[in-house]
Amino acid sequence: MQRSIYSCWITMSFIIISAAAEAQTGNARLVPRPAAITYGPSAASLQNGFSITTNDAALKKLIPVLHEELYLLTGLKPAPGNGQGIAIRLAVTPGMGAETYQLRVNGDVDVRGGSYQAVAEGTVTLLQLINKQNGLPEVDIRDSAAFAYRALMIDVARSWHSVETLKKIISLCRWYKIKYLQLHLTDDQSFTLPSNAYPSLSTKNRHYTAADLKVLNEYAGNRGVTIIPEIDVPSHSSSLIAAMPGLFGIKNQKENSYTVNMGSEKTYQALNVIIGETARLFPQSPYIHIGGDEVFAGGMENDSSIQRFMQQHSLHSLTELYQYFITRMCSFVKGYGKQPVIWSGFQKDNKVKIPRDVLVMEYETANYAPQELVNDGYKIINASFNPLYVVNNRRWDPAYIYSHWNAFNWKAETEYPGDYEGMNLPPGGNVVGASMSAWEQAEEKEIPSLRMRLGAMSERLWSAHKRDETAFMQDL
Repeated sequence: MQRSIYSCWITMSFIIISAAAEAQTGNARLVPRPAAITYGPSAASLQNGFSITTNDAALKKLIPVLHEELYLLTGLKPAPGNGQGIAIRLAVTPGMGAETYQLRVNGDVDVRGGSYQAVAEGTVTLLQLINKQNGLPEVDIRDSAAFAYRALMIDVARSWHSVETLKKIISLCRWYKIKYLQLHLTDDQSFTLPSNAYPSLSTKNRHYTAADLKVLNEYAGNRGVTIIPEIDVPSHSSSLIAAMPGLFGIKNQKENSYTVNMGSEKTYQALNVIIGETARLFPQSPYIHIGGDEVFAGGMENDSSIQRFMQQHSLHSLTELYQYFITRMCSFVKGYGKQPVIWSGFQKDNKVKIPRDVLVMEYETANYAPQELVNDGYKIINASFNPLYVVNNRRWDPAYIYSHWNAFNWKAETEYPGDYEGMNLPPGGNVVGASMSAWEQAEEKEIPSLRMRLGAMSERLWSAHKRDETAFMQDL
């Protein structure tokens, strides 16, 4: 218990540093900045105690989260039933909108929203309002997000992350109203998922148990964060091939030990089973990410069984085989009631078309430009390499992210023509949001490298209006 409390204290001391700033009347430090704030002349104090109540059964899960966070921020514990202090009331109000909330501080505190998610986000704003003296300004805040998809991706396959570290990252997501945490669970280095059907796939000492994932899903869900699993195929799959070469590898694995056999029905059926297991491990997620990036098909042109498979399915090139593979994976995901998400990298001019109901994480602009994806009916997530990647020495400053990026802007730092200059899309509904991606980082580096940068991306996704950079950085 002591270790758990200490861990939570370390977590919140990292991510709630901005709450130590003054939150005097008319000068609250809030990131992301709410859509509408009205200040009153008075103030309230938590010093005389507080109680948290709700009539909503689901919201009862949020109360212990708030108790813990308020204690870490203020050192105060709830004092229900003493007739003194502030009453904090939580309520879901149908019809407000899934991510619309209202926060009123006027003697007592009322947080109401259109869903559990909205109320959870409103309570984050409440926490950020608290000043050094544990006071709250009189305020009426009406708020909602400009973009529904606000995400952070963490690479746990290349660098192992403990459950405790992932809890800290979930708390960071909550603090900045980041709705989704995508876990890159498989890559060449390890397969971090448990599997009942294929237990040998799980990398020794580098995989999560079903119990671990249940704990993480509940921890995240109680805080208004949803975990999205990612299984990266067909490439980035050396761990699958090394564990079960006869099932996932091509005939000559010296030519390609990196990409699963896209011309084997046994491979497809095995991946369908794994996707089904993943869907059950992450019941709260509406999505499963199936990777699909940086595909290397070397050796498949010389594999007679793969060539026969291609003939049987009227596929005339390895790029057609690749897009057929992605289409099959999408059908598996949808068969388990989830929406597929993929990295960009497939081609526009291909006989085999990727289904339009897939969400595309567009990190590069060479194969299929963002504007063309939108024009062709795809919904896309901005995952622009510059400035949303946090990898190696590529870590863009939060002030740069805030000032030079928005959800309709891509700057992919590659050598393809046009990428350095960047490209901007006109505002429109087919860009559903954005994701920051942290690749190959040791777990102890995640919070220090992300806690400022994630706030900058969050505000650009939350608010339709950009404010003065200096004012934003002061609040951050």
